[in-house]
Amino acid sequence: MPSETVDVQARDQIVTLTGSTHWYFQRLAAVRDAERVDGVQFVLDRLELTPRPSAPDTAQRIRQALVRNAELDADRIQVGVVGTTVTLSGSARTWAERRQAEIAAWRSPHVTEVEDRVVVENA
Repeated sequence: MPSETVDVQARDQIVTLTGSTHWYFQRLAAVRDAERVDGVQFVLDRLELTPRPSAPDTAQRIRQALVRNAELDADRIQVGVVGTTVTLSGSARTWAERRQAEIAAWRSPHVTEVEDRVVVENA
């Protein structure tokens, strides 16, 4: 991860991360690394993803990724895209299925935010 794009500040056992990362997995890694530091009680994640252009076929590509994933019942999950924000809705049978749908959305290179509104049935 490029350290020059992430600013870390610590005060009273709280770490605040600001700046930007290119990919969601980098953002998660920064938060996880900060959480693992001895004495840290809480991490404020104020990281943003580097802006990127939207693509007209983003929803279709995410939908295809859901269909390819054997762990998902893709017919139960709807995908909406506005700009670079993806909204997932519908229902999943398990928390793992819901998480797989969210991961599929984050893997798109044209996504900077995912709103996961999928409801887990029988949870």
